[in-house]
Amino acid sequence: MKKISALSGLILMLTLSTVFSFCVAGLFSVAFEAPQYTLPIGTLLFAASILMPMPSGGKLYMAFTEGLCEKIQTSLVEIYGNNAPSLKRTQVGYLSALQSAQNLSGVTKIPIDPGNGKKRQVRIKYIQRATEGDVAETDITDCSTEVERAPFETDVDITRFVRSPGLKFDENQMRKLCEADSAYMAGVINAEIDAVVKFLNKKLITIQGANFGKFNPNRPSGFKPVVLLTGKKQIPNYKGESDIIEEFENIDASGRPFVIGAGSLSHYARQVGIGCCNQDGINLAQAGNLDYYKDRYVEGILGSGIFIGLQPGMVQLMTWNKYVGVYAKENDVFSHGTIMDPVTGLKFDMKWHYNDCDDTYSVFFGLNYDMFFLPADAFAAGDELLGVNGSLKFQALSEEDYCC
Repeated sequence: MKKISALSGLILMLTLSTVFSFCVAGLFSVAFEAPQYTLPIGTLLFAASILMPMPSGGKLYMAFTEGLCEKIQTSLVEIYGNNAPSLKRTQVGYLSALQSAQNLSGVTKIPIDPGNGKKRQVRIKYIQRATEGDVAETDITDCSTEVERAPFETDVDITRFVRSPGLKFDENQMRKLCEADSAYMAGVINAEIDAVVKFLNKKLITIQGANFGKFNPNRPSGFKPVVLLTGKKQIPNYKGESDIIEEFENIDASGRPFVIGAGSLSHYARQVGIGCCNQDGINLAQAGNLDYYKDRYVEGILGSGIFIGLQPGMVQLMTWNKYVGVYAKENDVFSHGTIMDPVTGLKFDMKWHYNDCDDTYSVFFGLNYDMFFLPADAFAAGDELLGVNGSLKFQALSEEDYCC
């Protein structure tokens, strides 16, 4: 429709120019009694009307070399709406689970970032719970003591970083666009976010792969196989879900566990009716006792059939922003600030710079991040939960046939 409208406007413009030019030429020829000059004068006036400068510095009509901006400005967003390639967002289930309301509920974020841009290291203190080995069956009669509890501590710092490529915007090229420069630059930046978030999600899965906690009792393989689909028709096997819940109950987990992955897990969740929690940021769970997050990268990183199980609140993504508070600055040639990804809720640092030597902008956005897992000594030696951190590794299996 935009092309038709632009073409219709151009035809109308040329028609009016032609009528105007030859009317003036006709009047001139009549006034000077020289009808033979009507055609050359009209042609000259028509050409002048196309190229004539306007007070604003433009031309009365668009020249063909600069007009029909659809040639360079046909927007995929306008053609395809939200299905435009630049607007498609990848399902990043692991990151979505970490950022979900369920995972953050009742959790006080580690204050790495006090909100003013000043980076600081935080020392976390915790106390181990007692074990049965300390329990006695005889009375104390002489005021003697047997145990003095000491707090444990760990230092937490953010050491990882991810960013977009350095982007360049040339004013000389953007002058050719119909839309405002700021709108075009915003569109380009929006198209970069998915790649950064997807890259970050894969890094987080890799970190998780090296930090799974133990089962209770501990499994020599490090993961638990569960049968989720059975028979040639691959129907749901509810015993598999029960096995998952049993393992979380064995580590005294509270809340509905998260399960993150794809493949057989995805087919099971779909057939049972467990809504995929990270679609549109809404928890649609209607059946089952699990919260499912689809992430097709888990198997590729952690192994065939592997999926992640998490106790809500036990694993946290920590971020730190550089350009906030007094460190958020802006003038005519640079800007240090932040942008928010509306899908994941992540806040990225953004740095702009204008180079007045060649009329170009440079920009990139990035995030300082790290992961926090329950310390390995959170439970005392002799405690059956020693090594438990609320994250468990499972492998989804399917049975060809079963009879009992």
